[in-house]
Amino acid sequence: VETSDSVIEPYLDRACSAVERWAPEAGRAALTAEVAAASRALSADPGRRQVALRALARTAADLDQVAWLQDQAGDDLDLQWRALTRKAELGGATSAEAESLLQRDPDPEAWVRALTVRAASPAAEDKDAVWETLAAGRTVPLGQVSEVTTAFWRPGQDGVLAPYAERYLGLVPGLERGGMIPAMVYTQLLFPQFGIGPDFIGRAQDSARDAAAAVRAFLAERADIVSRMLRSRGA
Repeated sequence: VETSDSVIEPYLDRACSAVERWAPEAGRAALTAEVAAASRALSADPGRRQVALRALARTAADLDQVAWLQDQAGDDLDLQWRALTRKAELGGATSAEAESLLQRDPDPEAWVRALTVRAASPAAEDKDAVWETLAAGRTVPLGQVSEVTTAFWRPGQDGVLAPYAERYLGLVPGLERGGMIPAMVYTQLLFPQFGIGPDFIGRAQDSARDAAAAVRAFLAERADIVSRMLRSRGA
């Protein structure tokens, strides 16, 4: 019944973030389905359609829902990329579709959208390739790092993500490379959100003891947020 666009989109985003990062694992599927159902129902309103379908792209429960979303997206390339990212997260085959979208998308940075699709995949080889590009090579534009890391750190992928917590710790001493802005972006956005336990928080803080002051500050801020996520998931 909400009528304000300035409320609907950020609150849908908040709901998606809540079920992805803060909800206990046992209840995550049911809560995700609830947000997906609300989003799909809201998409029937032409004035809310795009916003609602974006939320559905984050919460679609299975490949059938993704296929419906792709059909609804039509020529909306942004929504097609979002739907394909969810398809990858759910284990669907996406290589051919990603290549097709790359051919159609005029954005010179569209390769980052394709990388985001690959980042969401639960396959170990995809995670490794994305990490090398994102964290080791640092070739993703800083303004799009968040997009890729959000797809990389996904709930339900703890097993494949656990090794990257250790790899993050190895990066910490050098995260100041490039100056203040890269230090902030990489310290905070590469910080693991899944595949870790509460003990990781202290280990991460220890790893930053000899790092630059900016890295220590950004890491402390991110560690606080993730520690609260972990407590919420265990509530």
